[in-house]
Amino acid sequence: MQTRTLAALLALLTVPAMAVAQAPDFKWTGTVAAGKTVEIRGVNGSISAEAATGNTVEVTAVKRAEDSDPAEVKIEVIESSAGVTVCAVYPTPRRSRHENRCGHGDDYEMSTSDNDVSVRFTVKVPRGVLLDANTVNGDIRATGLTADAELNTVNGGIDVTTSGVVQAETVNGRITARIGGPTGPGPSSSRR
Repeated sequence: MQTRTLAALLALLTVPAMAVAQAPDFKWTGTVAAGKTVEIRGVNGSISAEAATGNTVEVTAVKRAEDSDPAEVKIEVIESSAGVTVCAVYPTPRRSRHENRCGHGDDYEMSTSDNDVSVRFTVKVPRGVLLDANTVNGDIRATGLTADAELNTVNGGIDVTTSGVVQAETVNGRITARIGGPTGPGPSSSRR
């Protein structure tokens, strides 16, 4: 009897600790019109995207590290006529020739140099909004999208489901894409 009571008590104590550990370190919500783009720019960490239930974009980020201070990595948001860009911005290394910066498209400049902070992004994408997601060390998973997606990682896999066109690239990982129109899924493709 005491063993069951102790096990139940431990289970109750563990649940709140796990819930606190999963609380986002960052949250942004806003409106992005259909045909515009949500860009996510990360370095270390996964990106997970899913269809939003309404017309609001929601981006959350959870930061973790073993040695570095997660507070050193800032999450920046740039809103523009093209949509919104959300970046993980690491401190600029002392010997870097370029300042780390968040930017739209190819204007993102980032070096982590001995910083082990990982940032896990979660994105809710409204109907008709394009997704452009990039990370270096992490998987990208996007499900239920209704517009085009451009997904890039170096060390990680990509798994995407959308009714739009997909451009996906990884160096060390597997790509699985399920593409379909309003009548249902089309052919799947998978490559390594």
